[in-house]
Amino acid sequence: MNNYGIQSGESVVMRQRFRLANQSHCFNFRYQMEVNAEFRVQACRINFTRLEKQQHAFRIRLEMKFI
Repeated sequence: MNNYGIQSGESVVMRQRFRLANQSHCFNFRYQMEVNAEFRVQACRINFTRLEKQQHAFRIRLEMKFI
């Protein structure tokens, strides 16, 4: 999903209006977005010891490749 809330498989409709020879013309454009993405997740464990209490934190790195 991108910043506009569009997911793969959804379509976007744009309406274009212009005047030609003193007449108004309207067109509807429908855009279909198709994305093939490959995700690879790498998790690294980090150990902390504070006040004799062990805590675990996980750092996740996400790589995305468009194919």
